[in-house]
Amino acid sequence: MKRIRFFFITILTLILNTTAAGEIRFDNGPIPGEKLLSSIQEMTGEKPYVAFKADFDNDSVKELVIGILCGNAGCVNLVFRKIQNQMFEYITHISFHKKAFQLVPNPNSKFSDIYHYWRSNASTGCLILLKYEKDRYQEASKECGSSELFYKIETEAIVDAEL
Repeated sequence: MKRIRFFFITILTLILNTTAAGEIRFDNGPIPGEKLLSSIQEMTGEKPYVAFKADFDNDSVKELVIGILCGNAGCVNLVFRKIQNQMFEYITHISFHKKAFQLVPNPNSKFSDIYHYWRSNASTGCLILLKYEKDRYQEASKECGSSELFYKIETEAIVDAEL
């Protein structure tokens, strides 16, 4: 059963990372905070699993990240910006583990670059650079090798959020 779930998580992650921007959209505009989790479940068919905050756009205000379809390599993370009166605006989605990424400010983009480590097994993995282009994060480079690659990043100091 775990292998089947892992397979579906992997397939969904690949689909979300390779389809055109707009595949996951919350087109009804801003979402009230009290309806955010139910809206995510309604839109994706998946129950939110984890939540944390990190500053993706370097404005000193942390965005809310809600993870769905989580496995050992991380979650499909939906990123939301808080706007007026407890309303949230969908920004993008990214797949990574919340304890294996680093945000690096990019002066040429409205959002930071993301370095994240993707573990393929206990002794190997890949260090992946994602850049925000054309309204979504896209892979810019990948270096694969030993698990020592993990130590090339300074993991982000995230703040866990309540679901």
